[in-house]
Amino acid sequence: MSSAPSSSAHPAGGSGTSAPRPRAADPRPARTRQAVLDAMMRLAAGGTGDITVFSLAKEAGISRAAFYTHFSDLEDVAIAMIRPALEGLEGLDEADRAAGLEPAERGMRSLLRVIGVLVDRAEVVRVVSRWKVSAAVDSMITAAYANRFEEILRQYPAVLPGTGGAEEQRRYALFLAGGLFVSLATWLTAEPQMPLEEVRDRARGMVEHLLRIAASAQERTGS
Repeated sequence: MSSAPSSSAHPAGGSGTSAPRPRAADPRPARTRQAVLDAMMRLAAGGTGDITVFSLAKEAGISRAAFYTHFSDLEDVAIAMIRPALEGLEGLDEADRAAGLEPAERGMRSLLRVIGVLVDRAEVVRVVSRWKVSAAVDSMITAAYANRFEEILRQYPAVLPGTGGAEEQRRYALFLAGGLFVSLATWLTAEPQMPLEEVRDRARGMVEHLLRIAASAQERTGS
């Protein structure tokens, strides 16, 4: 008589070995990056104008070599602090579209959100403005403004010079975006420091004024 199968026998077709468990992601890189971002906020909020890689790494409790493992330079840190917030606005913009808001109203609401991102990070903007080179940060913010101005300009083609084609829309949007960004940066870095609510009010007034001009020009053409 044959004996009963052993309870340790593997099911038919089994390999006899369990599948390896996926290795959990190493949390240390994310912690190091966050330590650098937190250190930048502390130094900026403390009014430290001359932030260097050395001072930032020291504040974060890491070496310069560890810093360069995660960031290419100081500007890369500033971008990492601002870009996620700008990208996070896309969901709010999409919600405005889904709600059926008029394009001009959507554009203004979206512009004011971008302004809010910078005002909420006023300390970082003040620090970046003191750097001799901050072209990547400036370009990122200007592009965020320009994308929203471009959407508004599609509703007001009479504002545009020439034929009002797509290229002219983009050039004019960049022109408006650059002016708004320079104005906002100037207000945020003014000495003595301007209250942030006053900065918000000035920026909002500037956007509303531009929209009134656009609407008036469009109305005069009868379009």
